[in-house]
Amino acid sequence: MKSFKGDSKFSTWIYKIAYYASLDVLKKQKRTIYPENIDIFNESDVESVSHGLNFLELQDRKKIINTALLKLSEEERTIVTLFYYEEVSVKEISKIVNLSAIM
Repeated sequence: MKSFKGDSKFSTWIYKIAYYASLDVLKKQKRTIYPENIDIFNESDVESVSHGLNFLELQDRKKIINTALLKLSEEERTIVTLFYYEEVSVKEISKIVNLSAIM
């Protein structure tokens, strides 16, 4: 906490620490990270054929998105995840990953 200067939001500061700590771990372990599905769906929740078809379409989309994410570099994957899944602003992301935000 002593190193927090207040130049950015506290959440941005924490994200930046977590981002660089995870990169350090990856460098030490030198292994590939595969994203895990955090949206576990219970099959008993499917109430009708329509819901079932929607569920299958959603699963296909998730698989396509995960495959596309794996094709990105770690930095690109982090940026996409922060923006689309964590809803972090471009300005905050640029501070986290030390890139300039061009809009």
